[in-house]
Amino acid sequence: MTRQKLSRFGKTAGRVALALLVTVFLLLPAIYTNSVFGYLPILFTLFLLLASGLYLYFMRKAISITADHGLTHATRGETVKVDLNIRNNSFLVCTKAKADIYVEDYLGSVNSFAETIFSIDSKSNADFGFDVAMDHIGVYKAGIRNMHIFGLLGVLSLNIPFESEFEVVVLPNVHEEEGDLSAESLTESADASSFVENDGSDYTGVRDYAFGDPMKRIHWKLSAHSNGYMTKITETGRKSDMAVILDMKAVKQSTEELLTLADGIVETGVSLIKSAQNQDIEHVLLYPDRDCQIVAAQPRNDSDYAELVRRLHPISFQTRDGFPDAVNIVRQEGQAANKAANVLVVTSNPDSTLLDTLVEIKNQQRNPMLYVILPPGSNADDRKKAAAGFGSLEDSGIYFELRAGRERIEF
Repeated sequence: MTRQKLSRFGKTAGRVALALLVTVFLLLPAIYTNSVFGYLPILFTLFLLLASGLYLYFMRKAISITADHGLTHATRGETVKVDLNIRNNSFLVCTKAKADIYVEDYLGSVNSFAETIFSIDSKSNADFGFDVAMDHIGVYKAGIRNMHIFGLLGVLSLNIPFESEFEVVVLPNVHEEEGDLSAESLTESADASSFVENDGSDYTGVRDYAFGDPMKRIHWKLSAHSNGYMTKITETGRKSDMAVILDMKAVKQSTEELLTLADGIVETGVSLIKSAQNQDIEHVLLYPDRDCQIVAAQPRNDSDYAELVRRLHPISFQTRDGFPDAVNIVRQEGQAANKAANVLVVTSNPDSTLLDTLVEIKNQQRNPMLYVILPPGSNADDRKKAAAGFGSLEDSGIYFELRAGRERIEF
């Protein structure tokens, strides 16, 4: 039997024992006086209990809870104020009530919980406001999970289940990466090296949409009359195009460490995309969604980042076979009709399979780059040990970085 069950059993047994003692005490006058007046205390008590039960019945129907926010966006590191409103619609006063307020994080764990005791006058509201620090990227939920109202004697109580909540979508901090996407660090596509670069307006035909095709190359008019999207085939290739891959498969860590790693992965990835946009580099962001499908996106604003956060698969060390981790995404991207010249992988799990895959890409005359997000609290020895494992990358001339969150680490 768990501690929680033992605690509940102990409370129930205590209440039963107390009820028996009170009943015996109330029956003593009737036993010793042997008259009808001796039954008045217990009759009066039963009347109060009945009145308390009726009070709870009507009060339960009169209580309602609303949240002032249906949806809120915040940037990681900001504080969001949770505003909840409990309404008493009856002419009775709610003498005592207790609410369980909670905040649920991106991985579904309740990481903040508080009990609040209050009363509500007739035909009035009880407002609750509390601040929540949004320390990690993801979708948070907050609200009142259930509420207890107490009867007139404060003995009887009734649990009112509620799922009144609101969501906070915590967006990544996006910063332009400096220097990493210079002309020296990126390479031209091998398929494009013999072509003259232009704006892509001239094309020789169309084909079915392929994984990773940029939106600007879709033939919208023809697609409207087809069963799917059609992509223009151009005579000119793409220069310095890039695919940024987010790897949401991690090694076993605590919940807090996993959330911190996810912050670093997402913020590094979208910051690289932001830099590509500012330098007019053709780009795509590839990541696994909650259905374990690979999503190709080109986020540009808060609305796009919110969609990314909602769709992104939570970081996890427990993934099923075939999960689209960095290796699977890289391999599928390599099979695409318009595979990128530059493949930038952001991960916290640079295992040997991933490193071998990057070397294979390099041998295909493409340009892989690796960004490794280290666990929080990593010291200098941990950094040196991690860097020592990348000898195959150095031998192949593959660029890599170690990062604490989004900040680059020198080693």
